Amino acid sequence: MQAAGTDTLTLSAEHIYLVGYTFLATPEDGQYFQIVPEVGGALKLLYSTAGSASGTRIASAAGSFLVTETAAADATLAFRLTYGEGTRNIDLTGVVYAVPVAAARQ
Repeated sequence: MQAAGTDTLTLSAEHIYLVGYTFLATPEDGQYFQIVPEVGGALKLLYSTAGSASGTRIASAAGSFLVTETAAADATLAFRLTYGEGTRNIDLTGVVYAVPVAAARQ
């Protein structure tokens, strides 16, 4: 695995990866943000999560999933951020991990 820039990881072939993430954001009160993983350029909507702010501007979203696309070839990993129209400014911080959990059989 290697960083392919400041916002993309390249996951090496011949492994299955466990990917996990936690993000904290500051959307406006009553607003939300959504994180959608992207593997090999394809959005993984099934693994997306959302966080909403109520009473404060702080919201969190977390998730984990397996990446099997790397069984035969390298794949890139990135995350997309979307948020509600009522949010004028948003700060985002978080952590992402990718751990090889199995060797892919050929």
